[in-house]
Amino acid sequence: MDEVHFSKNLILAITAARKAGTEILKIYRTDFFYSLKKDNSEVTAADLASDAIIKKVLKKTDIPIISEESETNSKESLDTFWVVDPLDGTASFVKKDNNFAVSIGLVEKGEPICGVVYAPVPNKLYVAEKGMGAYKYSQNTYKRINVSSTNSVKNSKVYLSINHLNEQEELLSKKLEINAISTSSAALKLVSVAKGDADASYYITPNIKIWDVCGGHCILNEAGGKLTSMIGKEVVYSTKDIFLKDGVLASNKIIHKNIVDKYLELF
Repeated sequence: MDEVHFSKNLILAITAARKAGTEILKIYRTDFFYSLKKDNSEVTAADLASDAIIKKVLKKTDIPIISEESETNSKESLDTFWVVDPLDGTASFVKKDNNFAVSIGLVEKGEPICGVVYAPVPNKLYVAEKGMGAYKYSQNTYKRINVSSTNSVKNSKVYLSINHLNEQEELLSKKLEINAISTSSAALKLVSVAKGDADASYYITPNIKIWDVCGGHCILNEAGGKLTSMIGKEVVYSTKDIFLKDGVLASNKIIHKNIVDKYLELF
């Protein structure tokens, strides 16, 4: 499949992600410094440079942009807006363990309709558009990706956070008897579920924000998967509230209800 079949907005998002990724890699290969935000999360020159590049490219669409580096809720309710994480997995970027990505999503009426996740180090690009399927860019072409067909939660492969794993997540993983694997970048976790490398991924925290999952959400949907809150409610994106207070659960859809049910039993 060729890029010309994608909408102009998605093509711009792909361009933005790739340009940002190029700059991120330049900084990654230097002895960069980092500072801490108010919430003690890391921020580097790569976060800020990526943010500036993406905003410059997406500005051509005249669609408002909500970015992690803006760090504010919008006072007005927007029908259509971009959701940007310029560098998802900054903690891993600082550790230089390669597990970070650029994530861009386009929201319309609360739903992600375009998604781009680009991992600069392996140079892997994943994209989706509502109703068109999810794709990995490989060997100069877009190849369709799909979720796994795993139908049992027990021994399923579930990706959890390597930097922010909490007691509730550990307890749930034990009760589910899953094969828990710790890794970084929420966006890359969702992509892993979308392409069938993992069967599910979850965050039990009130601190996850819309830019952590928006780009990956669209890709997961189009790959046949599902993303909800941990209590099974649909995730609706809003500019007035950037927090997803009930956490998020991404899965291949088949095992989704079983995980939600076990979560509700425990908590």
